[in-house]
Amino acid sequence: MCDDRGRFLGCSEIAYPAFRTAVEYEGDYHRTDRRRWQSDIEKYQAYAAVGWRVVQVTADHLRVPRRTVQRVREVLLQAGWRPGPH
Repeated sequence: MCDDRGRFLGCSEIAYPAFRTAVEYEGDYHRTDRRRWQSDIEKYQAYAAVGWRVVQVTADHLRVPRRTVQRVREVLLQAGWRPGPH
């Protein structure tokens, strides 16, 4: 993702640019590798600074997909998305 000036902020697994929402998968590596953890924190701060929301998802979340989809849906609704034909 990039900010409005084109400055690279980071990559996310899923992004909804029109709603400034990103979905990030947090594998165990993201928790146990100090550099990765620090980099992720800085990336999320950069996202927040330009108005993006981040939904963080772990393997445990994916075991209950309906609840995970609901979490993403709620954030998208807060950001202005409306279900229906586009």
